[in-house]
Amino acid sequence: MKTIAAAALVLAGSVALDAARADTVTLVGTDFDVIYNSATLGLFGTPQLIGDYLVFTPNQFAAQSLNGTGTDTTTSVATGIQLVANPGYQFGNLSVAAVGDYLMQGPGTSVGVSGTLTATDAARPLTQTVANLVVASPLNIANGIVQNWSGSAQINNSTPTVTPGYNPWLASAGTIDVQLANWLTATTTPGNGDSQAFIQEKFSSVELVIDPVAVPLPSGLLLGLSGLAGLACLGRRRQL
Repeated sequence: MKTIAAAALVLAGSVALDAARADTVTLVGTDFDVIYNSATLGLFGTPQLIGDYLVFTPNQFAAQSLNGTGTDTTTSVATGIQLVANPGYQFGNLSVAAVGDYLMQGPGTSVGVSGTLTATDAARPLTQTVANLVVASPLNIANGIVQNWSGSAQINNSTPTVTPGYNPWLASAGTIDVQLANWLTATTTPGNGDSQAFIQEKFSSVELVIDPVAVPLPSGLLLGLSGLAGLACLGRRRQL
């Protein structure tokens, strides 16, 4: 019986591993590649790699409250995203941009959006940086007309790490684990009928931007190139 139970556990583990592998997708880029788990993207949707942009398509990512029903909150977190620098490149900057729209009508209505961008060196888990989403302008127009909103967060080599003493670290990381999190809230105050609050992240509204920086040439190679340049100049002088 123990042998059968052990065999069943091994089979279950193998099936789980195969399922995890089936959910893993790789996007091949010029400066970096992206590896993600399609089962852990939440409402952000399937990403596309366009140049240095990893663009997500949110799937019904919205919050809505009607006629004094209180606060409706929608949260989504995208995990299992890895950025892998290709040979000859290093990471210089990470940023995320979120774009959507909102509508408020009636007294006592409000909407809100917040979020975080988290980056971790895959080789050094303690090397982690978190940046909060900053909304470009207040969401306070309650005239029953759809309004646009936008927000952004950025991480670079000067952004402090969660555990002190690890920055700058982006340029030295070969693989970065990335997590995106967003919270949307819509509120209509109880007792206020005929009121509406709605907010959403729109189609293709979340972009992850990476600025790979070319790795400097070795000093010996630079000296060799400068020597060749000097010989070329000397040759031209002799011809003159």
